[in-house]
Amino acid sequence: MSVIESAAHLPTAGISVGVLVVVVLAGVLHAGWNVAAHAITDRLAAQLTIAGAYTLAAAPVAVFAVAPRRGAWPFIVGSALMHLVYTALLMRSYRLGDFGVAYPVARAVAPVVVTAYSVAVLGEHPAAHQWAGIVLLCSGIAMVAVARPPGAGRPSRSATLAAIATGSCIAAYTVIDAVGVRYSDSVAGYVGWMFLLQGPLILAFLGAVIPPRRLWDRARPYLRVGLTSGLVSLVAYAAVIWAQARSPEATGTVAATREIGIVIAAFLGRMLYREPLGHARVVGAIVAFAGIVVTSL
Repeated sequence: MSVIESAAHLPTAGISVGVLVVVVLAGVLHAGWNVAAHAITDRLAAQLTIAGAYTLAAAPVAVFAVAPRRGAWPFIVGSALMHLVYTALLMRSYRLGDFGVAYPVARAVAPVVVTAYSVAVLGEHPAAHQWAGIVLLCSGIAMVAVARPPGAGRPSRSATLAAIATGSCIAAYTVIDAVGVRYSDSVAGYVGWMFLLQGPLILAFLGAVIPPRRLWDRARPYLRVGLTSGLVSLVAYAAVIWAQARSPEATGTVAATREIGIVIAAFLGRMLYREPLGHARVVGAIVAFAGIVVTSL
């Protein structure tokens, strides 16, 4: 019986408080590394150092962890390729100039798409209170994502479309990993090999964009913050994959809860960079946290 067929026979979707806490912490880490990476003004250099961190950190995990089972490999390769597409879209979006305003929309799109897919295709059946929690959580995240801070301009049509496309990529690799890790029997092996494939792919892509002789010069000023951000990013997403393995019937809930990082990043941006927050984002944060509480009941 396939994983998708098995999912149709799962009980009502549930998630333990312990797993929920891990996912929230993953969201905190995700927000933290994004805020740290905010200090890197050269976006190509940021992606270069982060991909380097993926490769360096994932190699020993892949070598020493239990190898994933054969059925997981198509998902590992598919996830690595989807992360490459995601990076390419990010690079294109950065060139639009105002993507910093529109990008949070990507993080709001992803959990909605994942939840819809998990119900329609994976056969998950959230309980009534979980539906309420997911709706509150996604609504709060959307409020934080869409609300424009005081003085901010309206994002261009191109930037908004790029954000939606990026969000679709996030949803795609989230679903791929949620299903793929069920085949693996080794979360560490799955994570290690996925990042070990992903890192060199992204480095090769960036090498085609940046003249090779300039790679080191571009990356060197940002090595410390870039490598640290990449390592934290790996740990944060590894925690999400672990949560998906522990709660295979709650893919949508895990995906939505992870995006609480948007809310946290908004407040960190206010505290560290004095970025304007606005009343709508504060209300959205309250609604999102209420969704987490309701989901954990």
